[in-house]
Amino acid sequence: MTLGAQHFLPDVEAAAELELAIIEHPQLTRAVEALGALQARSLVSRGDRRMKARGMMITGAAGAGKSTIVEYWQSQNPPTETKFGVVKPVVVVEVPEYTTRRALVNAIFEALGYSAEKMTAEDIISSIANKVKLLGVELIILDETHHILQGREISAVSEFLKSLLNRIGAGMVFVGLPGINEIARSSTQFDRRLMPDVVLAPYDLTNVPERVEFLILLSRLEAQLGLPEPSGLHDQDVARRIYAAARGEIGLVTKYLSHALFVARRTGLRKIDLNLLARVDAVWHPTLKVSNVIGFNDDLDLDNQVSLEDLAANARQPHLDEDTNPFICDKSKLLKILQMRREHPEAYISPSKRTTGRRAQGTGRPEPKAFEK
Repeated sequence: MTLGAQHFLPDVEAAAELELAIIEHPQLTRAVEALGALQARSLVSRGDRRMKARGMMITGAAGAGKSTIVEYWQSQNPPTETKFGVVKPVVVVEVPEYTTRRALVNAIFEALGYSAEKMTAEDIISSIANKVKLLGVELIILDETHHILQGREISAVSEFLKSLLNRIGAGMVFVGLPGINEIARSSTQFDRRLMPDVVLAPYDLTNVPERVEFLILLSRLEAQLGLPEPSGLHDQDVARRIYAAARGEIGLVTKYLSHALFVARRTGLRKIDLNLLARVDAVWHPTLKVSNVIGFNDDLDLDNQVSLEDLAANARQPHLDEDTNPFICDKSKLLKILQMRREHPEAYISPSKRTTGRRAQGTGRPEPKAFEK
């Protein structure tokens, strides 16, 4: 059997349509409105006086939809060529892991399209401010801001960001995992310059409006499937099970459905049902299948009516555990499964990092010499 990537391409492309789609939902709308209001501040002036730039934090767990928001806002504010040069209204900076002040400076210069030169801290801030003005930057988004908390220069980086926010005249958005507020708390002046946080939290199914919003989200995701028969994802029993499996995180919901869509297309299924979702969950959360254990000197009970190939295929099917699989368990166990997955997220799947239109960051990057001692 010879199968190349082209053999899988149509089904992967269908899954990508779902996985990379920007699905409108209330949390996305609220975040976009906050970004728009913050960016608009840099456009308002009265004579020679301009509104002071402000910062804002967008926080959420892995899979909450942070990267989707960043990518959407980038797509709404693309760079443009003018007779005076390139205008970049929105610049996204990938904060390096275990970042230091020097590494962050280099990342900012790189996002602006320049290389960091050796200069003093004050000169660097002036240089960034000048380039922000030259490029018409209205908003700088620092993605993966929690990487600052992994480093040893939290206070120094916070002070640098406060000084930068005071000088550049553009808004700054800090996107990261819950807890990045610690960066702002290290400086009272910095904290005062921040707008209210945008917190991307899982929908609460015990809240009537939020349950309705979650059902609407699932119905919009189903509209992207393109399968012959309706899957009924927004049926409340199905919705509860999807919610428990994915901890309510939008990114994880999309990952489940994207993979299920791929499998459905590969196997000729006409819709995504609970059995398919249970198999997807079992692959990501394998449990011991005792019936697969056989003594060395024991014989298999072979059915002469079934080929060995079919027996092998059936034996390799993931074990569906009715106690731990949210798609086949008794309804009464769903809440316990949800709680376990939230308490121990490291034991379960994480959403793939969306990298559409962005350069991947390496892990062995040398620290740039951007500051003089």
